[in-house]
Amino acid sequence: MAGLASAADVMPQDGWVVVNEVLTLRMRTRPEAATAIAQRLRPLADASKFVAEKREEAVVISSGTSVILTVTPEEARAQNSDPMALAQIWARRLEDAFALPPLKSNTHDVLLAIGQTTEIPLVGRGARQAQLVAEPAGALRIERRTGMVRITASGKGNVNLTAKIGNETWFWRVNAAPWAVKQNTPLQAQVTGTTARAEVVAAAAAAAVQSRFATEPGAMIRLRGIRTGPLSAGNSGRALVDVLVHGVGLYPWTGTVEVRMQNITARRETTIARVIQRMRRTLELQTILDTTTSELQQIIECERVLVYRFEPNWSGRVVSEAVVPGWTPVYNNTTIERIAVDRPE
Repeated sequence: MAGLASAADVMPQDGWVVVNEVLTLRMRTRPEAATAIAQRLRPLADASKFVAEKREEAVVISSGTSVILTVTPEEARAQNSDPMALAQIWARRLEDAFALPPLKSNTHDVLLAIGQTTEIPLVGRGARQAQLVAEPAGALRIERRTGMVRITASGKGNVNLTAKIGNETWFWRVNAAPWAVKQNTPLQAQVTGTTARAEVVAAAAAAAVQSRFATEPGAMIRLRGIRTGPLSAGNSGRALVDVLVHGVGLYPWTGTVEVRMQNITARRETTIARVIQRMRRTLELQTILDTTTSELQQIIECERVLVYRFEPNWSGRVVSEAVVPGWTPVYNNTTIERIAVDRPE
């Protein structure tokens, strides 16, 4: 394993001057100047001080008696600044980068969804050459970026990730958890009324999210806001529901759920009229029941509608049913016994 260098780690990178894995300053007008600036910075000791000052007609950044770079008017204009203001910003950034400890991140704890990629800051003069080790091995896919460690969780569980160089270490506790939400299909909801008020539309959308938004077992749905408006009869629209889904051992999900809204008042009235018309054509009770369940199942767009008939002894049976393909029918299903219901007192 490589030992820890005593001087700062300074590298040019695409016009940037990178100090201890921090993108410190960028030369826009002369990117090639970053190489010369890096060479002047390398001999400096840790915690060096930098000053922005005017020498003769030029604005420079210096450290002790050494001039590190000259900030030209052209470079300042390219960065929407003036030479002295830009020099002061760069001097502060250089000083902060040189003051870094050998290894530093902004956290020791990382919560990560399975399959998710995130970037963890890692800076310091030992960061670029530090060895990265995950335990158990293979639990994380690890990639390096300037000033960052990019990790992807390959499975559920706790992983210890360590950066080590010489006697210096930094560790992270990575908790890889499943997403709180599952893959969802578009949600739909319906309202009625000549013009359904915005609060009615919002309540229907909220009920759709709470009852039909697919989540992992144990997840809780918290509504944060609903954006919608009134909806007149026969029209369609949408409601945008801002939600937080979270739970113990789950990676929280925050996002916006779109609920497709429809005011079915006109359709409902048409369907009722059609059912009444068919009822007038026959005196057969079974035909009337079958027509009613079929029409109702279509208008409310649910998976199953059935009619349950109670006997005098409060037992009963299903006498008509409309069900979507793929669902097990209850009507005329000999594997389902008759159901008894307790008579209320």
